[in-house]
Amino acid sequence: MTSSKIGRPASPAQIILRTLFVCIAICAPPLAGQQQAPTEPSVASGSEALSPAEAEATEARLRAQLRTEPGSASLYGQLGAALAAQGRHQEALVAYNEAVELEPSDSELLAQFGALQLMLEEWGGAEATYDAAIRSAGATAPFYEGLGDALLGQGRIGEAAEAFRQASLLNPDDAALTGKAEDAREIADQESVVRRSGAAVVGAVRSAFVAAAAAVLTISGMVLALAVAMGVVSLAFFLPAALLRGRSR
Repeated sequence: MTSSKIGRPASPAQIILRTLFVCIAICAPPLAGQQQAPTEPSVASGSEALSPAEAEATEARLRAQLRTEPGSASLYGQLGAALAAQGRHQEALVAYNEAVELEPSDSELLAQFGALQLMLEEWGGAEATYDAAIRSAGATAPFYEGLGDALLGQGRIGEAAEAFRQASLLNPDDAALTGKAEDAREIADQESVVRRSGAAVVGAVRSAFVAAAAAVLTISGMVLALAVAMGVVSLAFFLPAALLRGRSR
């Protein structure tokens, strides 16, 4: 028999904040370009995606080559793509990691590695990959867009909006990218408004609770004082009579 842990009920302020965030999520338009999931990287730039059988044969060939060329970043990158084509994504991540460790400034390897991490929703890893790509391989629109997608996946909307803005500045002719940057900034601004409103609500609720507690304490004090007064009056009236009855006996 298992036991379940029941959390504390949400406060009125938390309920209001959650409702506001849900409203934003429902009413805000989807980010441009967010409908398409990243595709699995191909074995080589410009090559067609391999079938599972072709990918398996390519994997065997690449592993044989790596036994004689263990320091080849290109071979590890191709191996990562061949493994991804077979759906062996975790092994593909390991191969790509080997590749970028050998060639940390290879823009193509970094782009393929980051695309696979985004596809697998490895948001933290993708953020690190695209951040490293920008620092080592150069600032490009695809790298900033990938960084924005990774940040967005972690719910860091303000930072994602800035990354998309940088991407749109590097590629101003891409209307979809510009729209993505504008949509992210709008949602980030809405989130900021909600947070400020939430802080005000929390402050108001806290003040109301303090006032209510003070009122309760005041009333309690009055009731206690009244009880003491009644006790004194009772003693004043009944104690002499009790003493007289005791003497008469």
